[in-house]
Formats: sequence, structure tokens, C-alpha cells
Amino acid sequence: MTSSSNGTTSVRRLLCLYIGNSLLLHLSRQSTLLTTKTYCVKGYGPKRSLNFTRNLILNTEMSSTTSTFSEIDKFDGTNWLSWRRLIRTAAVAKGAFGYLDGSITCPSTPPATTPSPAETSWDSNTPSLNEWKAHDAWTLGLLIFNTKNPAGLGINIDSTAAEAWTSYINTYEKASNMAWLNAEQTLRNMTYSDCTDFNNFIINMCNKWSDARALGSKINDEDFKDIIITSLPESWNPIAAPLYDPNMTSADTIACLQIWYTKINKN
Repeated sequence: MTSSSNGTTSVRRLLCLYIGNSLLLHLSRQSTLLTTKTYCVKGYGPKRSLNFTRNLILNTEMSSTTSTFSEIDKFDGTNWLSWRRLIRTAAVAKGAFGYLDGSITCPSTPPATTPSPAETSWDSNTPSLNEWKAHDAWTLGLLIFNTKNPAGLGINIDSTAAEAWTSYINTYEKASNMAWLNAEQTLRNMTYSDCTDFNNFIINMCNKWSDARALGSKINDEDFKDIIITSLPESWNPIAAPLYDPNMTSADTIACLQIWYTKINKN
């Protein structure tokens, strides 16, 4: 009797566990649909012609298939250049760059009697209307899901992917250009004075060069070497002239100047 009772209890426990897991799975699916529904209303609005059912399916798929960056790599208004490179790489890898730059345009609505066209690749310039809508929505998701508070950053999210991308560029590309120009000018204006620590000066110059390049400056190694030499005072002319050798890198130049600095300090 005891054995039978224990067996019945075990079966009941397994049945309860199965029902409980099934209920949790059902609630999880409902939560996903509700969350997606809210996003569709806010993200696309009445301007988008995607029907409601298709929006639910499309955005649920996008949440799991869109390339999502780590939190530190997501756009926050200060990391435009590095984020722009990541977005371009992800779009090219998917074949969606044409939706980003707007070169793949939305096709006209076909007549109701037109047979369904053959499926095209992502980078095709002649997608069907449904393909274009799905691919454009994915590309818009690539931008939105990888931006922290896009509306707060002034991004146009009630639009096509190309229009959203244009709003990023108009807002942050110009500001970035001004930033790297200022950083480059700061580097070029640096001058070394005798009786000051040359090693600290060079470290500061290298940091300024790194900052300018991170902002998009095109100053290469040869340019940086010339900037270093022109920053020196006239008293360093005896060592400066040979440094214009085209075979010397900026690292070679710095090494020679540090040796010279150590020598004159000893004297």
C-alpha cells in the first residue's frame, strides 16, 4: 500500500511540474507578444504600411536575429566613429547596406493579380515589396537596438532605416568632424621648451595624436614625425635635421630625441 501511495504521489508531482512549466512557457510567449505590440505602436506608428500581424512576427524575429552589440559598444552620443564602423560592418555582412544608405529603394505596390515573385537576396536591388519592408525593418532595428535612448539622442525612429541613418549623420558626423579638427590643431600647436621634461612632453604628444586619430584625424606616422620635429626649439637644430630621413619612423625619431635629451641633461 505504501509503495502504491508513493508512486501515485510521484506521478502527481511530475504532472504538476509539467503543468507549471507549460503555464510559464505560455506566459512568457504572451509577454513577448505584448512587448512587441507596444514597440510596434511606438516604433513604427501609422506611417509604416506593415500590417499589425506582420509587425508582431517581424519584430519578434528581429529581437533574436538583429546584430546586438555589447552595452559598452552601443551608441550613447559620444562614440560615433567606433559605433559607425560596427554598424557598417554588420549591415554589409547581412547584405543590408543598401537599406542603410537608401540605395535600395522601396518598390511600388504590385497589382493584386501579380503572382508572387521569386525570393531575392538581401543585397538585391530589385526586392519584392514585402522583402523590402522586412529588410528595411531589420536595418532600422539594427540602429535602434544598438542605440541607448535613440529618441533622447534626437534620432528619427518613425521612418525608414535610411532616414534614421541620415538623422544620425546630420547630428553626429558634423560634430565629430569639428572635434577631430580641434584635436588635430591642438596637437600641431604643441611646442617644446628647453629646461622642461622632454619625456613628459613626448608622452603628452603621443596621447594627443591618439586622441585625434580616435576622432577621425588622418595624421599618419610620417605626419606625426614632422609635427614632433617642428615642435622643437632652435637649440635642438643639430639633432633635428637628420631626423627628416624618410626611412625613419616616428618611433625612431622619438628614440633619437630621447638619447639627445639624456645627453644634454648630463652635460
